[in-house]
Amino acid sequence: MKAKVMKKWLIGVLSLVLCLGLTACGFSVGNAGGKDDYKDLFPDRAETLGNAYKTSNVGYDYSLGEYGKMKLYVDTSEGHSFELDQTYGGFVIKDKDGNEVLHTYPLQKDEYANMTAITDEIKTINGRQFFYSVDNLYRHAYTYLADCGIDCGMLLETGEDETGFSLVAFRGTPIDGASSDPYTYKGTAASTEEVMEEVAPEDTVASEDGNLENTEPADPDVSGATEDPSVAAAAPEGDVTQLLANLQTDYNKINWGVSYSLDEQLPYLVVSIAPYVVYDEIHLLIGFTNLYNDNISLSGEAVALGADDAEIGSTYIYTGAIGGGNTVLADINCGDQKPDGRIRWKEITSETDTLTTYVPWEADWAIEDHISDSYLTVNYEFYGAGGQAIVPGEVHFVLLDEQGNVLAKDMTYLGDEVAAGEKYAGSEDIYSDKELLSATKDMAIFATSTK
Repeated sequence: MKAKVMKKWLIGVLSLVLCLGLTACGFSVGNAGGKDDYKDLFPDRAETLGNAYKTSNVGYDYSLGEYGKMKLYVDTSEGHSFELDQTYGGFVIKDKDGNEVLHTYPLQKDEYANMTAITDEIKTINGRQFFYSVDNLYRHAYTYLADCGIDCGMLLETGEDETGFSLVAFRGTPIDGASSDPYTYKGTAASTEEVMEEVAPEDTVASEDGNLENTEPADPDVSGATEDPSVAAAAPEGDVTQLLANLQTDYNKINWGVSYSLDEQLPYLVVSIAPYVVYDEIHLLIGFTNLYNDNISLSGEAVALGADDAEIGSTYIYTGAIGGGNTVLADINCGDQKPDGRIRWKEITSETDTLTTYVPWEADWAIEDHISDSYLTVNYEFYGAGGQAIVPGEVHFVLLDEQGNVLAKDMTYLGDEVAAGEKYAGSEDIYSDKELLSATKDMAIFATSTK
């Protein structure tokens, strides 16, 4: 996708597209030609295609191993070309200028359930119903294709121009006993524990250094989680999802794409991820939220993964003490590479034996408009809750649109103590694309805050 287009994608944050296990479907495609009538195959495009383009579609035999076979058709009437995308096990359609206009990925039942759990919106594409969602980067459509011959779901992914959705159609022999209703295998919003069970399979082995390593890639990649972090935190009462919803911090201002437990021994230590764009670069904002009453320290490395398991960005993490109910942030710059949503955790250690103690904090703020100069100024006062002395530490300012999508972020470090009963007054300039800054409707603040 063109970087200049990416800047405009501001709406909705989807669960980051976690396409685990796609190549395991046994994906293969063979060119079988195609002469079907476009008005039958592509009803959404009948008006623009007309009779002149009845034979412009190309059919491909599409095999997914044990999941079955079908035929997919690509509309090439406007100069669109079809290419395999071997990395993800799906395919990509490019226009005559080489710009990518549509990606598709097959989804196994569990993947389809996870993807569709976050949306109830339905869109009809070429006569077929798809669940539909939007994030900062892409528009997504999901459906199940048992009526076409594969017991598998399909994800279509396009940019701001939704024309890409209408370029494909599917046909095949329906599978007995499998439903083609997109609602049949639709997922529901899962608790963090359920998500963790999905991404941390039982198939694990201990490496020589004692870390858990999955024998097959999991999503997210939790191979670096420590087997015994020497913790003894008492589990709070309540479901993780509900505890997150009840937080009185700025956590719920953000439209997080996905949340899950980082450590199976600390299921109430939650990782949340949201994508955003800084000029031409894609970033992942990572929040670590402690739902225990005890302080928890966290250290290690987070690595964002892209195509073919490539490590496309990383950040080192060290938190002296994440207090109960508090969220601290990290950020991964993926540059111009597209993250697929997985994080590989390396040498992650989490402990309740912390060197510092969390202090609850409060902040007052106001934003000055300097959009014409490509920045906004945040004027703020930071202080300990209840008048306590506090060392703010890392303070993150996150600009949000009206849906809670991340537009821009900046961080400052305040290492000096703010005395009991006093406030620290400061300002922070946040630079970004003018178009993004102009969509700002709110801001979230996060801090490490200790004493």
